[in-house]
Amino acid sequence: MMRVPVWMILGLLTAIIIMDITTVWMVRSKIITAVDIALDAAMVGGLIEYDAKEGTGIINEELGEQLAGSYFRENLKLDNRLENRFLKNTNLEIEFAQDRSKPSAVIRVKTVIQAMSPKVLGLDGVPVTIKKNQYYVSTYK
Repeated sequence: MMRVPVWMILGLLTAIIIMDITTVWMVRSKIITAVDIALDAAMVGGLIEYDAKEGTGIINEELGEQLAGSYFRENLKLDNRLENRFLKNTNLEIEFAQDRSKPSAVIRVKTVIQAMSPKVLGLDGVPVTIKKNQYYVSTYK
């Protein structure tokens, strides 16, 4: 008679683990998409127009950082502390490398995705780090 409760508990634990894996996978996918959009916004919006007309690519780093943060926050629906229902302790860093012919940017996102199973172990959630590097491309196909 003890088998039924054991199978019920195992079924519940399996359902929680599957739900957590799905949540982390989906949220990570949305973060990657938001990082791509934020990086594009920083590279294109931060480009100094006068220099682009002269054939050189120089990015206004302050404007690029503001645009990246704004687009990242908007696409993930984050508050001013870069948190929402699923993301906590989010840190967004962007670095620019200025090369007159080919500027680049590196964006790093460190966050904790909220899930049920890590809380059982006493953790806040699943830590995730995403890093993307992109060069400025002056022609798009």
